[in-house]
Amino acid sequence: MEQLVATDALSLEQAFIRAPERPEDWPAWRANLRSWSDRERARLGPARYDAPAQAWASRAYAMGFLMLWDRELIDHDSGVWRVDAVLDRAEREFGGYDLVVLWNNYPLSGLDPRHQLAYFDDLPGGRAALRDAIARLHARGVRALLDHKPWVPGAPESYPTVEDALVALVAEAGADGIYLDCSDGPEPAFRDALARGAGPDKIFVSEAPTPPRKIGDEIGCWQQMTDDSAAPGTYRNRWLDRRQIVYETRRYFYDPIRELQRGWMNGGGQVIWENVFGYWAEYSPRVKSWMRLLFPAQRRFADWFIWGDWQPHVGGGLREGLYVSRWEWNGAPLWTAVNRRGHTLEKGLFRLPAPPGLRYFDVISGQEFRILSEKDGVAELAGWFERDGLAGVLAVKEPDADMAAFLAAQRERFAAADWTALPWRGEHRKTSLPHRPRAPAPSTPLPCASARPLPGMIRVPDLRGAMVTRYRMRECGYIAGAADEKHPYDAFEKVCGYTREARVENVWMDAFPVANADFKAFLDATGYRPADARNFLKHWVGGRIPAGLERHPVVYVSREDARAYARWAGKRLPTEEEWQAAAQGAERRVWPWGGAELDPARCNHASVGTTPVDAFPGGRTPEGIWDLSGNVWELTESERDDGHTRYDILKGGCWYLPVGSHWFFDGGARPGDWGAKRILLCEAWDRCATIGFRCVV
Repeated sequence: MEQLVATDALSLEQAFIRAPERPEDWPAWRANLRSWSDRERARLGPARYDAPAQAWASRAYAMGFLMLWDRELIDHDSGVWRVDAVLDRAEREFGGYDLVVLWNNYPLSGLDPRHQLAYFDDLPGGRAALRDAIARLHARGVRALLDHKPWVPGAPESYPTVEDALVALVAEAGADGIYLDCSDGPEPAFRDALARGAGPDKIFVSEAPTPPRKIGDEIGCWQQMTDDSAAPGTYRNRWLDRRQIVYETRRYFYDPIRELQRGWMNGGGQVIWENVFGYWAEYSPRVKSWMRLLFPAQRRFADWFIWGDWQPHVGGGLREGLYVSRWEWNGAPLWTAVNRRGHTLEKGLFRLPAPPGLRYFDVISGQEFRILSEKDGVAELAGWFERDGLAGVLAVKEPDADMAAFLAAQRERFAAADWTALPWRGEHRKTSLPHRPRAPAPSTPLPCASARPLPGMIRVPDLRGAMVTRYRMRECGYIAGAADEKHPYDAFEKVCGYTREARVENVWMDAFPVANADFKAFLDATGYRPADARNFLKHWVGGRIPAGLERHPVVYVSREDARAYARWAGKRLPTEEEWQAAAQGAERRVWPWGGAELDPARCNHASVGTTPVDAFPGGRTPEGIWDLSGNVWELTESERDDGHTRYDILKGGCWYLPVGSHWFFDGGARPGDWGAKRILLCEAWDRCATIGFRCVV
């Protein structure tokens, strides 16, 4: 606390203020907090809020963080948006959402030069379906934010900046604001543009804590991965201005009980985030149970948390590890409490100052506390306080009918709670959902050549034994359930290995990737047209190959487009193991040509577009297969699915190398043993400028 009040500059750096552990230190700590915040408010001046936005957003305690590709939200086969199914489960498991973030394309950002808003256009049903989905959210009382990633370059051609395009999309889609990734709040021009272009009831919420100078420019921010003091600490921004809501989040964490406790003690919200960019991270049964009890209480007593008098750590717990804060609104006190004792408490719990003749109810569990004694305006209360739990003591003469109904509903929820605390090793628990291979759908073969090695195909060296694929661990993880699987958080940004037994025998592979001219021959022979033609052969002009690109690899094709070509040719896509065996050979080469280092003279690396498939003879394998590194990522028959995220593994790297952020998708040429996880949704979303394919028999 001495650091907190030392200088204004230092105090501004602390988004989370740790609390002293000893009760005798709490009065001085509170006094220092008040002195510091008075000086800060005087220095900063009054915060500016748009009243229509603040009226709803400061009460939005439960934020669902939804991936747009999640199969629970969008059925990948039919393209149907399943908004009601998502909201129904959220009500059953968490107590419902107040608002959701509809997360767009990361971790695909940087896969190709596409700007981030293009992925909204490429959703099933496009922007019209997005607008309809948001209207259905609104019909259920849930608000929706669209995400913005300032670190992703590019904007639609008709807009001067991506921010202008986002404002227009918010207005068009009827969204309620913008979530700012990797940001601490909007600049004034962006804030004003949103209010002017989409309405004064729109909001910003940022990933990083809002600096005090920006409080009022946005309604909310995150408090992320916070290590607490023994006594729950305090959010700087909530203390400065309780119209701003602070959301707790600890991504991937199975049992974020301390985050729930801090939210209750500070009047803050929670991010409900299960699909972490493609890695499923469920919550423990007891955390879900506490959420179902916490959110109804926060919604009902929002005025206390926004407008009431707040005194953190007033004491009143009869046991060490029981922490109590006091809120008062319109003369009615509410004490928020958490149990960090390490076990369930019963009998004597609280000693609270209150007038005689009151009854005391727990707004979390719905129980009525027993009065052990009342003397000199202080009541001692007894009851049951679950381990790691939350309680809210409300003192009233008699609950009215509405309050009685609320308490009865809380008792019913509490009775149905599951307090199971399952053990796990390490800081994070691996996903419980297996990543199952997804076989191609059966289909009628198209007219084709014979299913045997054809001219232009090369024998892949046979392989039996262990195969290791290297990958960069990203937030989406890799293949869950592998023997050497690591949790994304524990190995983030490290190069990891995926090991399995492989068997490759009697496989022949195309010497070259399928070129534009090859794909045109297929179209001419079959009349093939995809059901969803958005982005199909987008680089062609009027259905024709641009002059000079005939021998360039075909791109802007989906997995189904590639599979259709392969069936026509009497071939199929290679498995990951077949592709890697072709690139590495029997001697397990690093690069297809045999070197240990990347050689840009042997492949298309970090350029401005594709090159002919035969442009780099020095990049051939000793067996005679061309263009396996760089130029385009190549599809493999590697589609997997965990019930929420569908993805495949790409091989070989591509011509495009994004720079400026480690959040970008892998780019440039890649060695033969490299793999990259690509999240799938629909054909329009999946087609891009950097992915092609070749075939095997």
